[in-house]
Amino acid sequence: MVILNTLLWHAGAPNYSENKNRHLLVAHYTPDFVRLRMELKKNTKKQVLKKDLKENGLLSQLLT
Repeated sequence: MVILNTLLWHAGAPNYSENKNRHLLVAHYTPDFVRLRMELKKNTKKQVLKKDLKENGLLSQLLT
């Protein structure tokens, strides 16, 4: 796990590995009075949410 401050300057380098598959989870923790600009759970495809519920439901918890 890598935890970074979003003020950190960073840049991605080309991916030369054979496996191009990458996974990323970005989480921002804010005070209660800050509202999301979009509703992530409503914008996520229904089939993705159904698959998640069959597996472990973690994605649904994160999008709530």
